[in-house]
Amino acid sequence: LLTLLDDDCLVAGDISSTLLTTRWLRPSLPVVALLVHDTPPARMTTLYKALQIPMVSPNDLPDWLKRLPAHR
Repeated sequence: LLTLLDDDCLVAGDISSTLLTTRWLRPSLPVVALLVHDTPPARMTTLYKALQIPMVSPNDLPDWLKRLPAHR
């Protein structure tokens, strides 16, 4: 399904392999992990930081979206 998404699509989800797969197959798409439960394990946080996948609480998502480049 990732190949069907428009180039200006944002992929948001919980801490899951979907976000990792999106970063791998469509690296130009913005990807954000929504922290809907407890803080993820340190290893997961380190991996997401290395892959430049921000972790955002749902309450902070609107402010995070405002900081995206205007062409998105």
